[in-house]
Amino acid sequence: MELPALNGISYALTIDRENSIDKTQASEPDRFGYSSIHYIASYGGQRDTLPEYKRFAGMKLEIQVRTLLQHTWAALDRRLRYGNDSAVPTPIKRKLYRVSAMLEAVDEDLTEIDERVSLLRQEYAESVKAGKLKVAINKDSLEVFLQESTTVINLVSAAEASGLSVPTFSGKIDEDDQRYNRLIPLLNAAKIDTIGKLDAILNDLVSSFEEILKLFWEDDMPRLSLSVYALIRVLLYFSRDEFVRDVARRSGGFVGATRLRINNAYEQLA
Repeated sequence: MELPALNGISYALTIDRENSIDKTQASEPDRFGYSSIHYIASYGGQRDTLPEYKRFAGMKLEIQVRTLLQHTWAALDRRLRYGNDSAVPTPIKRKLYRVSAMLEAVDEDLTEIDERVSLLRQEYAESVKAGKLKVAINKDSLEVFLQESTTVINLVSAAEASGLSVPTFSGKIDEDDQRYNRLIPLLNAAKIDTIGKLDAILNDLVSSFEEILKLFWEDDMPRLSLSVYALIRVLLYFSRDEFVRDVARRSGGFVGATRLRINNAYEQLA
């Protein structure tokens, strides 16, 4: 049976494909909640020879993969505790069928949106690599640009070589969203609305970036960690575009010692 790969799990398990089943392919019209994929698996490779796993030798496990809405329907079905279809009162059955249909429609739409986002990110990455940067700035296009742009990669490498720590992304959604939400209002205020405009501003700073770093950061200072979003905000303070520079100084969002370092570096460069 052709089943989707279990990324991040299958490396440690041996999937019994003969006994695994994809119930999404054979579900009844009213059985949305049961449209899950059931994997039968066991520990494989050398793992089952390790002392801590020996007690699981020869044992099988089942992994059910379903969407959040499929799980919601299954949980509701269990809560109602109707043993079979004939036990469901007709008025309730009609309502359940309608709810099932709505959940399935929403589930399909959300899946399509997720696939569309993945496709857009791939298109953004290809555009950045090809130098086609007339792309509107949004969360996904900006994230891809910060990951794929040679200019950004070189700036981050230079910053880290000077002693700064510049993590690209934390992997924590809330934390990365917060950093994005600090940068995007600044870009909007500075009328930087495309990836191309941001790239041009950063490219203008490449030649002076080393000097900016020396003025902003000294070897005897405690190690400072700036996200890549924050590094871009710092660089906007030094833009050759006077309007962008003034907006950054008014709305950059830095306070305390970091703001003082930026101001000192800016005054020395002026």
